[in-house]
Amino acid sequence: VVQWRLRWCAVPVPRHFVFAWLAWGASGMSSSRGGQRVRTWRSLAFSAVALAVWHIVMQGASAQSSVEVRTCTQTEAFDTAWLACQLCEDSDPNKEPDPATGAASGGLAAASSCRCKVGYQELSPACTSTDPDVCAATTCSDCVGSGLAASLDRSACMSCPADGPLDVSARECVCATAGMVLRDDGPVGSGGVRAKRCATCPAGQRAFFPAGAGAFAASAYDCRACPDPTMELSASGECSCPSGSTRVAGVEGVGADYCVPTDGLAALTTLGVAPSDASSVVFRAVELPAAASAAAATNDAPASITLSTGVVVSNPLAGLAAVSGVTSLPVRYHYPRAATGCLSWRGQASSPRCHALANLCVLALLDPAAAPCILFRLMAASREGARAGWQGWTRSLPLLQYADPAAALGSTALAQEMSFDDTVRAASEDTIRVVLARFALNGTFLGLVPMKRQLAYCGSAAPAAVALSGSTSSRTGVSDFDDPEWTRFGYGITMAVGCNLAGLLRDGSDVNSTVFYEPYFVDVASSLALSKATTDGSGLSGTSAPLSADPPLALYPMPVRIVNYRAADGGTPNADAYSPGAETGDDVLSRRFFLYDRVSGLSTASAAGTPQILRYARRLVLSMRAQDTSRAKLLVPVLTVEYRERRADDVVADTDGLGRDEVEFRVLYEAEQSQYWTAAVVMFAIGQTLAVGFAVLRMFNWNRRSVRTTEEGGLSLIVLGRFLVYLAHGYAHAAFWVAVVLCAYWFAFF
Repeated sequence: VVQWRLRWCAVPVPRHFVFAWLAWGASGMSSSRGGQRVRTWRSLAFSAVALAVWHIVMQGASAQSSVEVRTCTQTEAFDTAWLACQLCEDSDPNKEPDPATGAASGGLAAASSCRCKVGYQELSPACTSTDPDVCAATTCSDCVGSGLAASLDRSACMSCPADGPLDVSARECVCATAGMVLRDDGPVGSGGVRAKRCATCPAGQRAFFPAGAGAFAASAYDCRACPDPTMELSASGECSCPSGSTRVAGVEGVGADYCVPTDGLAALTTLGVAPSDASSVVFRAVELPAAASAAAATNDAPASITLSTGVVVSNPLAGLAAVSGVTSLPVRYHYPRAATGCLSWRGQASSPRCHALANLCVLALLDPAAAPCILFRLMAASREGARAGWQGWTRSLPLLQYADPAAALGSTALAQEMSFDDTVRAASEDTIRVVLARFALNGTFLGLVPMKRQLAYCGSAAPAAVALSGSTSSRTGVSDFDDPEWTRFGYGITMAVGCNLAGLLRDGSDVNSTVFYEPYFVDVASSLALSKATTDGSGLSGTSAPLSADPPLALYPMPVRIVNYRAADGGTPNADAYSPGAETGDDVLSRRFFLYDRVSGLSTASAAGTPQILRYARRLVLSMRAQDTSRAKLLVPVLTVEYRERRADDVVADTDGLGRDEVEFRVLYEAEQSQYWTAAVVMFAIGQTLAVGFAVLRMFNWNRRSVRTTEEGGLSLIVLGRFLVYLAHGYAHAAFWVAVVLCAYWFAFF
């Protein structure tokens, strides 16, 4: 027990020493009279030592305390078992932190383990796998002293190639031809020692060793390259753009330097959309603390809106502040490459540039005065071609804005019939299926995902991407969608989630990970027709069976209505989006949206990595309306998005509660019911007329049977009560059959 407690106190006590000490003390406590004085002193000494040891053990047991966790220095590695910094030279003077293990340190150190220094081989002492104790630490053996060099992983000593002799000062082989790189896969020489070899770096790259150059550190094994593959790398480590190109400075946390055609920049200036005009952002929906609201500039949005019906409704954008003059560093960085690349489109390889330009326009909320939007509209109007008949969806450009909003909202192109239960109604579908196309800020296509709970985004995770035709391993059919409640046809829902906005500011991702979405409605009937056409050509089947694996899907573009859109004259045509019966002919519809924006507000005035202003989707409403001519079919669904903006300082400090907000996702079902209710009123009037007639007839019959004199047939409480009873009886029958007819309508069509 004592030996175990001492080991707990980090006092190394051999087991045999403890047993010998206990035996020695016990022998002094015997009752023999011979040498009693010596044994007595021995007993006293044993008792004193035992008490001292007991005190140390108990003190060690009660001295447990918190551990210190700190950021390690450059010569230390972070021990993840002890959560402590370890000086590598303590285990071997020729060890150093291994930078390849830095990711496992959780940001507390540049490494989480140690390795031997350059020129040393790492040796592992023999260790029995069944020994529960730790093995002895590895040691470092000098290779250079034997005329050799250590391998990159320090596992062996290797000989140097003929064209790369050993440099003792650098403790490494140095290739005679500048710019070449070392590899550890050379031939095996005499004595079974493998040799290194010198290799040529790929075009545009070179190695810098034994000395670094420019911004490149020395490395014998790494081929260095400039951030832009079109740049030329010199022996002095300088990156330069080729002739006819201009260098665009990188932005920390956003991207490195790159080159764009000089004539492309000149063309942008000629068109009036120069890069210098693209980075200024205006925020027009800023909520400020009460103390700052009085002195802030307003967004000039009218307080109310008068509908075409004469009804006056409030403007959701009224009373909000406007903040202008914010220079967005990510927009300034991405715009030159996106604009010049899309303007000089040379095939599908240039498509990401056009997507990036569309993203920058969406970040400006389709502002007609924003340079990305001006340029995009110029190209959409001048380029030919129309994907599936959509004007503005040319071969080189994504569809960003609808040319005819009224036609888009009233389109009856969806062939799928809906019902409340597709097992009862043949060839119908009882589930709403929407697919989201995703794009990164730089225009990279991120694939298609089924829309599930992404729009209730605060605190929820997006589902993994799904692949369509041409995938290698994953397969997708309409049946692969995991359906949340709102996807059930006719299931209107409102989800309001309290959102900690500070979490959006610190979401752990860089600004380039901002995702943009394009919604598509999955027309299952058309998809089934496509699936059959690609197999046996038999056409649409009579059931709503799931599609086969790897199907072609019929995706119909869904309009996106951004409530915050401001027209060139300052008007807010989309602000009446929540009002029933609002005029939609003047709406401006887009195809792309985002959930929150940490990009636009990241400026020179921002803290590192934190935007000056956060923009987020406060309300998202998915509206589905039945067609007038066929109630079992839908008009194309519309997604309405309303954004709010708050200063990052107010969010972090939670000034006046601005650190939190309620994010709402709503699903609405609508139908034109004027004819339905007209028919209902007519049937109800007919029913009531018949009820009154039958009541009068029954009253007449009762009067003939029950009244004997004229005085008895006069108006009295008995007569009046009898008439009301007959009238109620007739009304009940009429109301019952009217209700049956009205319910039969819904049952028959849905």
